Amino acid sequence: MALECPTCGSQEVRRASLAYEMGVQKTRNKTLGGGVALSMVGPIVGVGGAVSRGRNTSLFAERFEPPKKVRPFMRTFLTFLIGVPLYCFAVLIGLSIGSNFSILLSGGFGLFCLFVLPFIIFLVSVQKNRDTERKMQDWSRLFVCERCGEVFEPKQFSQKRGDRPEYQ
Repeated sequence: MALECPTCGSQEVRRASLAYEMGVQKTRNKTLGGGVALSMVGPIVGVGGAVSRGRNTSLFAERFEPPKKVRPFMRTFLTFLIGVPLYCFAVLIGLSIGSNFSILLSGGFGLFCLFVLPFIIFLVSVQKNRDTERKMQDWSRLFVCERCGEVFEPKQFSQKRGDRPEYQ
C-alpha cells in the first residue's frame, strides 16, 4: 500500500524525520597558521591551529526539526548560580536599610532566589521534557509531500490515536 498526499494525491511522500536528516549537514574544519617576525632580540616564530565545527540546515529541513529536550539539572544549576549573587545583593540591601523587617524581607527574597526558584525551574523543565516526549511521538508519525509540501499524518496513524497532532 503506497501512501498518497491528501492534498494533491502524489505518491512522492517521505517521513518528516527523513526530510529533516537529508537537509542537515555537519561540518568540521581544521586550520593551521604560522608566522615569522623580526624583533630586537631576533626572529620570532609563531604557530597556531584551530578546529571549527558547525551544522548547516536547509530551509526545508528547518520546517521538520524534531522537538528538543531540555536539560533540567543544567537549568537548575544555572538558576542557582544566578541566585547566589541575588541572595548576597538582597541581604546587603536589607542590612543597609537596617530595620529588622527589611532584613527579614530581603533575606526571604534571597532564599527564594537561591532555593525555591531553582526548584521551580527544575519542575518546569521536567514537565517540558514530558511534553517533548509526546511531541516526539507525534513528530515521528508525520509525512511530507515532495510535490506540494503538505505535512500530514497518514490515516492508519490518526485512526489509532483518534486525533491529529499539534505541530507548528
